[in-house]
Amino acid sequence: MLGIHLLLLLGVPLILTMITTPIVLRFAGTYQLFDMPESRRIHHSPTPRLGGIGMILGFLMTSLCTAGLTEVSPHLFTVLGVSMVLFLMGFWDDLKPIRAITRLLIQTTCAFVTIYVCDLSIQNFALTTSLSFHLPASLGTFLAAFILIGAMNAINMIDGMDGLAGGIVLISIALLTFLHIQTTGNLQVALFLSIPLIGVILGFLRYNTHPAKIFMGDGGSNWLGYMLGVMILIVLERIPLELLPKGQWGLARIADYVGYTTPSPLLAYDFSRALPFCSVILCLAIPIVDTATVIFLRLKAGRSPFAPDQSHFHHSLLRLGLTQSQCVGSIYFIALSFGVLGLFPVLFPKYNFSAIPYIALALITLLISLTRLIDDKFIERLSTQSSHFVRTQPLGVRLKAVVRMLETSNRYIIYAILLGVPFFSGNVDLTIGYFAFFALTLLLLMRLLKTKQDDFLNSFVFLVSVVTLLMSNNQHVILVQFNGKPVELNGLYNSLFGWLALTTALIFIATFRRRYLIFSPSDFLMLVFPLVLLLIPEPYRSTYHIDAIVLRSLVLFLAIHILTRRQKSISAKIRVVLVNALLFVGTMGVFGLKVAY
Repeated sequence: MLGIHLLLLLGVPLILTMITTPIVLRFAGTYQLFDMPESRRIHHSPTPRLGGIGMILGFLMTSLCTAGLTEVSPHLFTVLGVSMVLFLMGFWDDLKPIRAITRLLIQTTCAFVTIYVCDLSIQNFALTTSLSFHLPASLGTFLAAFILIGAMNAINMIDGMDGLAGGIVLISIALLTFLHIQTTGNLQVALFLSIPLIGVILGFLRYNTHPAKIFMGDGGSNWLGYMLGVMILIVLERIPLELLPKGQWGLARIADYVGYTTPSPLLAYDFSRALPFCSVILCLAIPIVDTATVIFLRLKAGRSPFAPDQSHFHHSLLRLGLTQSQCVGSIYFIALSFGVLGLFPVLFPKYNFSAIPYIALALITLLISLTRLIDDKFIERLSTQSSHFVRTQPLGVRLKAVVRMLETSNRYIIYAILLGVPFFSGNVDLTIGYFAFFALTLLLLMRLLKTKQDDFLNSFVFLVSVVTLLMSNNQHVILVQFNGKPVELNGLYNSLFGWLALTTALIFIATFRRRYLIFSPSDFLMLVFPLVLLLIPEPYRSTYHIDAIVLRSLVLFLAIHILTRRQKSISAKIRVVLVNALLFVGTMGVFGLKVAY
């Protein structure tokens, strides 16, 4: 029942955050707790800044439920307690600004308390998977404290654009979790720390994606930065969470399966090999490098390193003429790309990829440093030289007719796949049934909490729905009776996805615009989701043919995304189709409904 546990640990904090954040919004509006526009800020209207409350409530409620079902390590309660202290400090700073030195002293105290009580001191410093050095206790403690304090301030300083800090932390946690599973074979950190954190961030992004209804504030950024710092230390030291089963909740089988001594369920990795420090750093390279360069420039100019300005990486992208959504999506893409490069020594231990993380770190440092050179003259020259890349002529009449025909074809193929899948599912697993009802709940909740923008969470819900439907019939051969003989339809089923991939590529090429080179948060989701799906361990990955699901879901989601980008009205129709298909699959899985032929 691992799938149901994953669903609960992701879905409960996600839904709780989506429910509690509107309450926080109303509270902030009642007491006029707004972040007011000013010259150094990007937003142009008063916006509530207490969004961190919704995330923390969602995470704490989930953690308390987990504590009631398992005998949790006391170290986890220490982390939760210290995180609340840091949140309260940031919350007070949101209401009444605190001096930078006072804030730093509180962060330092909390960092050392966490390291001492939870024994998170760094004992070894690895340059490569085969070369590491043992650190003296004092040096390891100070390095761990520096990482915790740095993570808190890096997330606080990068929180300058709608959805940026939350999305960056989500990417970092996903990459760090992947590293931890690869190097320990242990899933408990993912189950009881990473997945709930990802859930609350997704719930918060529902309201924080541009145009943001609420900001996380200093309280939220300090809390999130601290939790990320703890994750870094856990991954560096490859520490498992010791969670013992209680009662009949079913964690005994999970604990047996993902025990610390169990071989890695993903790839064969020699646990005696060291985890390169640079690989971990690349999981959150943009906040680290951006914060370091900003502090250096401020000190060089004789200003306080904590004095706010507009010298961050995202400000440079804005000066290039990108919108907020384009800036955030581009930074997401860069963060994921360089983070994956950092994983190479761990993903491919048979090859000598030790230099790749260092080359990647040097490149991203160079990229962020070069953006500081952007000025008005540079932008003017860039606009002149790149103007020939922009399509100025409208599509020809014949080409427009072909594109319209391909779009119509794709629309009906998408409808056919989404509606046809349930009727060929056969016996739907109970787990898939629960996932279908979970996706259906999210779709309906998104409808109730409707906003005008196509935000990150909207795309996430669409993708979860599509993947759930595809998984429902991927365990069986699709057969129909023709003249009394069984006929296999898997070839036709696969050819539909091949046709969708081809026609979607043709539509994209025919309607290409330079602005499509910029990734939106929704575009980015298509790149990160396969990485998340590949975290699913055996035997579930083979049972549900996850590799095929990843490819099909990307093709289908990309086809939907390109279609709805040009025809906004299609999105509502696809949502109706998804609701009906998920309701049918959920009923088949949970209540045993079957189609009688």
